[in-house]
Amino acid sequence: MTRFQVRTSACLLLSLAACQDEHAALPTTTPTAATPPVVATEPPGTSGQASNSATGMLFLQPSRLETCDSPAELEIKWDVATKRSDVKWVELWVAKSVSDNDKLFAASLPAFGRMKTGPWMRPGSVVILKTQGSAEVLQRSIVGGPECN
Repeated sequence: MTRFQVRTSACLLLSLAACQDEHAALPTTTPTAATPPVVATEPPGTSGQASNSATGMLFLQPSRLETCDSPAELEIKWDVATKRSDVKWVELWVAKSVSDNDKLFAASLPAFGRMKTGPWMRPGSVVILKTQGSAEVLQRSIVGGPECN
Protein backbone atom coordinates (compact mmCIF):
# COMPACT_ATOMS: atom_id res chain seq x y z
CA MET A 1 0.00 0.00 0.00
CA THR A 2 1.47 3.36 -1.01
CA ARG A 3 1.79 6.31 1.33
CA PHE A 4 -0.91 8.11 -0.69
CA GLN A 5 -3.35 5.18 -0.29
CA VAL A 6 -2.72 4.97 3.45
CA ARG A 7 -3.20 8.71 3.84
CA THR A 8 -6.37 8.72 1.74
CA SER A 9 -7.78 5.74 3.66
CA ALA A 10 -7.01 7.38 6.99
CA CYS A 11 -8.68 10.64 5.91
CA LEU A 12 -11.72 8.77 4.66
CA LEU A 13 -12.10 6.78 7.86
CA LEU A 14 -11.68 9.86 10.05
CA SER A 15 -14.23 11.75 7.96
CA LEU A 16 -16.73 8.93 8.22
CA ALA A 17 -16.23 8.55 11.96
CA ALA A 18 -16.93 12.27 12.45
CA CYS A 19 -20.20 12.03 10.51
CA GLN A 20 -21.99 9.62 12.84
CA ASP A 21 -25.30 10.97 14.16
CA GLU A 22 -28.78 9.92 15.21
CA HIS A 23 -30.09 9.66 11.62
CA ALA A 24 -28.09 6.72 10.28
CA ALA A 25 -24.66 5.22 10.47
CA LEU A 26 -22.56 5.95 7.41
CA PRO A 27 -20.70 3.02 5.92
CA THR A 28 -16.95 2.73 5.77
CA THR A 29 -16.65 2.51 2.00
CA THR A 30 -13.63 3.36 -0.08
CA PRO A 31 -13.39 4.58 -3.67
CA THR A 32 -12.86 1.99 -6.38
CA ALA A 33 -11.33 2.20 -9.85
CA ALA A 34 -12.83 5.01 -11.91
CA THR A 35 -15.15 4.41 -14.84
CA PRO A 36 -17.06 6.96 -16.93
CA PRO A 37 -20.40 8.05 -15.44
CA VAL A 38 -23.44 6.93 -17.37
CA VAL A 39 -26.60 7.89 -15.44
CA ALA A 40 -28.11 11.25 -14.48
CA THR A 41 -30.20 11.79 -11.35
CA GLU A 42 -33.78 12.88 -10.90
CA PRO A 43 -35.74 14.46 -8.05
CA PRO A 44 -38.64 12.66 -6.32
CA GLY A 45 -41.89 12.64 -8.26
CA THR A 46 -40.30 13.41 -11.65
CA SER A 47 -39.74 11.24 -14.66
CA GLY A 48 -36.27 11.78 -15.99
CA GLN A 49 -35.56 15.42 -15.08
CA ALA A 50 -32.13 15.70 -13.53
CA SER A 51 -31.29 17.98 -10.63
CA ASN A 52 -28.64 20.44 -11.84
CA SER A 53 -27.91 18.06 -14.72
CA ALA A 54 -26.47 20.83 -16.90
CA THR A 55 -23.16 20.45 -15.09
CA GLY A 56 -23.07 16.69 -15.74
CA MET A 57 -20.42 15.92 -13.13
CA LEU A 58 -22.35 13.81 -10.59
CA PHE A 59 -24.34 10.65 -11.29
CA LEU A 60 -26.25 8.19 -9.11
CA GLN A 61 -26.93 4.58 -10.04
CA PRO A 62 -29.75 3.75 -9.75
CA SER A 63 -31.02 7.30 -10.11
CA ARG A 64 -34.54 6.34 -8.97
CA LEU A 65 -35.82 4.13 -6.16
CA GLU A 66 -39.34 2.74 -6.35
CA THR A 67 -40.18 2.59 -2.63
CA CYS A 68 -39.62 4.51 0.59
CA ASP A 69 -39.86 1.33 2.69
CA SER A 70 -36.53 -0.25 1.78
CA PRO A 71 -33.37 1.87 1.93
CA ALA A 72 -30.96 0.99 -0.87
CA GLU A 73 -27.27 1.11 -1.75
CA LEU A 74 -26.35 3.47 -4.59
CA GLU A 75 -23.22 3.90 -6.64
CA ILE A 76 -22.04 7.51 -6.81
CA LYS A 77 -19.95 8.45 -9.85
CA TRP A 78 -18.34 11.80 -10.50
CA ASP A 79 -16.25 13.35 -13.23
CA VAL A 80 -15.06 16.86 -12.48
CA ALA A 81 -11.78 16.42 -14.37
CA THR A 82 -13.27 16.81 -17.87
CA LYS A 83 -15.16 20.03 -17.03
CA ARG A 84 -12.99 21.72 -14.39
CA SER A 85 -9.27 21.12 -14.85
CA ASP A 86 -8.57 23.47 -11.92
CA VAL A 87 -10.25 21.05 -9.47
CA LYS A 88 -7.99 18.20 -8.35
CA TRP A 89 -9.79 16.99 -5.17
CA VAL A 90 -13.47 16.77 -4.25
CA GLU A 91 -15.74 15.90 -1.35
CA LEU A 92 -19.08 14.08 -1.29
CA TRP A 93 -21.75 15.25 1.13
CA VAL A 94 -25.13 13.59 1.79
CA ALA A 95 -28.44 14.64 3.30
CA LYS A 96 -31.65 12.76 4.03
CA SER A 97 -33.64 15.38 2.10
CA VAL A 98 -33.34 18.81 0.50
CA SER A 99 -34.40 20.44 3.78
CA ASP A 100 -31.98 18.41 5.95
CA ASN A 101 -28.43 19.52 6.81
CA ASP A 102 -25.78 17.88 4.66
CA LYS A 103 -23.04 15.76 6.22
CA LEU A 104 -19.60 14.90 4.92
CA PHE A 105 -19.61 11.42 3.39
CA ALA A 106 -16.11 11.27 1.86
CA ALA A 107 -13.19 13.70 1.49
CA SER A 108 -9.89 13.88 -0.36
CA LEU A 109 -11.30 12.14 -3.42
CA PRO A 110 -9.72 12.55 -6.87
CA ALA A 111 -11.63 14.62 -9.45
CA PHE A 112 -12.83 11.44 -11.19
CA GLY A 113 -14.10 8.28 -9.51
CA ARG A 114 -16.88 6.26 -8.00
CA MET A 115 -17.90 4.72 -4.69
CA LYS A 116 -20.90 3.05 -3.11
CA THR A 117 -23.09 4.23 -0.28
CA GLY A 118 -24.39 1.87 2.33
CA PRO A 119 -27.98 0.60 2.17
CA TRP A 120 -29.42 3.82 3.63
CA MET A 121 -30.41 5.90 0.59
CA ARG A 122 -34.11 6.63 -0.05
CA PRO A 123 -36.08 8.65 -2.60
CA GLY A 124 -35.39 12.30 -1.84
CA SER A 125 -31.89 11.67 -0.44
CA VAL A 126 -29.38 14.27 -1.64
CA VAL A 127 -25.76 13.82 -2.75
CA ILE A 128 -23.64 16.97 -3.08
CA LEU A 129 -20.33 17.17 -4.93
CA LYS A 130 -18.06 19.94 -3.61
CA THR A 131 -14.52 21.08 -4.22
CA GLN A 132 -12.03 20.05 -1.54
CA GLY A 133 -11.10 22.97 0.72
CA SER A 134 -13.21 25.81 -0.74
CA ALA A 135 -16.40 23.72 -0.51
CA GLU A 136 -17.76 25.15 -3.76
CA VAL A 137 -20.87 23.18 -4.70
CA LEU A 138 -20.24 21.66 -8.11
CA GLN A 139 -23.47 19.68 -8.36
CA ARG A 140 -26.33 18.50 -6.19
CA SER A 141 -28.27 15.36 -7.16
CA ILE A 142 -31.49 14.07 -5.62
CA VAL A 143 -32.53 10.40 -5.66
CA GLY A 144 -35.75 10.10 -7.65
CA GLY A 145 -38.83 8.16 -6.66
CA PRO A 146 -42.03 8.62 -4.69
CA GLU A 147 -42.24 11.38 -2.11
CA CYS A 148 -41.33 9.93 1.30
CA ASN A 149 -42.42 11.24 4.69
